[in-house]
Amino acid sequence: MVVSLVMFNLGKGKKSAAEDLADQFAMLHKNFKGLKSLTFFSDENTGDYGSFSIWESQEALDAAVANYGFDLHEALSAVATAPPTIKTFAVYEPKV
Repeated sequence: MVVSLVMFNLGKGKKSAAEDLADQFAMLHKNFKGLKSLTFFSDENTGDYGSFSIWESQEALDAAVANYGFDLHEALSAVATAPPTIKTFAVYEPKV
């Protein structure tokens, strides 16, 4: 399993825009094969927003990015104060 962490800043007072983006991308994500979980989060005081998703494999995440990664960057470029930070991490599941 892998997780993807996407973070971006919209500036203060942009909760409605962030929710619109979350709704838009939640609809796309629900059709992705290999997606186990998707959560959106925010800090309205700083204008920071993001998503945390869990994927069955790196290949599943790569396929989603190949198909819709451009859409994310395009949508954010219109409203974000800077390009998003996107990080991927391997998941370790303890043996206990």
